[in-house]
Amino acid sequence: MINSKIKTTVVFGIITISFLTGCTTTVTMTPTATSTTTTPVVQPTTSIPIIITPTPTPDNLSRLWITNNNGEKITVMIEIPEEADFVHGLENRTILPENQGMLFQWQEDVTIAFQMWKTSLPLSIAFISSSGEILEIQDMEPFYPEVYEPSQAYRYALEVNQGFFTRNDIGIGNTVKFIS
Repeated sequence: MINSKIKTTVVFGIITISFLTGCTTTVTMTPTATSTTTTPVVQPTTSIPIIITPTPTPDNLSRLWITNNNGEKITVMIEIPEEADFVHGLENRTILPENQGMLFQWQEDVTIAFQMWKTSLPLSIAFISSSGEILEIQDMEPFYPEVYEPSQAYRYALEVNQGFFTRNDIGIGNTVKFIS
């Protein structure tokens, strides 16, 4: 019994250390010669680890409303990154829940382009004026090496799952209201 606990502790320790140092491991269970139970065997691999940013919980999200073409208010839960984190955006994410997105905001109108070369999710982006009017919407493809440039200056940019605006009948001229 103690021997089994020691083996489990050692395997858990190896996995934890591998995770913290960026190594990846594969654990397989193989039967031992003297019993019918299985013993974990840790096999290091040479694969490159992928850092995944966890999806934020509703506790650290703000929200906004977009009034669509039918006059309905569509609620979007948003992350608002610090300007220093703008360069990373939604890269390294593997999932973005529906009705959730990331809002980029500036103190003045800008014409900054967006890129997707490290982003695995297909996204749509709305460029929004300082008064909250949607000026332009573009679909952005994962790992696309070129930039997505706005056709005019904007104050806010909202990234959501690709097709979100179409599915919710949201278009140019619709308004965005920031709730919290």
